[in-house]
Amino acid sequence: MWLSAWITAVVGTGAVLSVAGAGRVDLPGLPGAVPGNGAALRPPLPPGSATPTADPTADPTTDPTTDPTTDPSTDPSGEPTPEPTPEPTLVPPFTTLPPGSALPDDAACARAVTAAAETVPGNAPYNAAPGTIRLPATFFDDGSHDPRANTQIAGRVTGSFTGTTRQILQWAACKWGLDEEIVRAQARTESSWRQTMQGDWTANPAHCAPGHGIGVDGVPGRCPESWGILQVRYRFFSGAFPDAIRSTAFNADTAYAVWRACYEGYEWWLADYEAPGHTYAPGDAWGCLGRWYSGRWHDALAERYIATVRAVVADPPARR
Repeated sequence: MWLSAWITAVVGTGAVLSVAGAGRVDLPGLPGAVPGNGAALRPPLPPGSATPTADPTADPTTDPTTDPTTDPSTDPSGEPTPEPTPEPTLVPPFTTLPPGSALPDDAACARAVTAAAETVPGNAPYNAAPGTIRLPATFFDDGSHDPRANTQIAGRVTGSFTGTTRQILQWAACKWGLDEEIVRAQARTESSWRQTMQGDWTANPAHCAPGHGIGVDGVPGRCPESWGILQVRYRFFSGAFPDAIRSTAFNADTAYAVWRACYEGYEWWLADYEAPGHTYAPGDAWGCLGRWYSGRWHDALAERYIATVRAVVADPPARR
């Protein structure tokens, strides 16, 4: 299963090449955030006049015609009020953002996405369906993850975008800070960009998504564990269902949330599944891509998956 700012969301401009292939790429040997005070001047007193006493109701330090709090040009120290910092402009193509980066939100990425034609007509109903659920607060297991995986990563998943297939992938890349070329290549590898893709068929009913039990999806005695454009696997990510099936954006949003949790160093459990010479640590974008497929850190399956996605990245017609 799974995967530089990728970063992606609604429309800009560009052409899309047709997606090559009809299914998930088979890997050899693999299963599929004032004052303005002043004193008023008074006329001189006439001779013999008594010195007037102060009006007890008046503030002796202020001009009653002046509001000491309403000059918007200065703060109480007399310094000019600084202008708010403008939101940074997101400009595609999106590249990978390092661990600890501030990630753009749904709306910012939606504004930054470029126009693109639909090349996978069968995705249309799924592309038009935004997410309707949120991931549970325990989507990432607390015992094996940094708590920030749930508080800072899982809580951002919304699937709140509609557009063409290419636009959805660009939106997800933008939102999660992964190179958009890698996102397109991984989606090509997983499903040939098809949200209807089903994979990892099993005979174990406990691993079937709700409503998709044994035999329901056309294979007697089996059900698909993995679904959609990035092959989100029910067995491990049940909290993403049913929207991982019905919404292309939610599927991609979930997959790259998992990638970002790994990339930030939040998936502590991977330290127990390291291949020799590979220590799990933040900042390994490709290692976290391989983890999506093999569930291990740079093991043989992960390395072969990484090599396959790299080859697609190097072949523009294939990844588009």
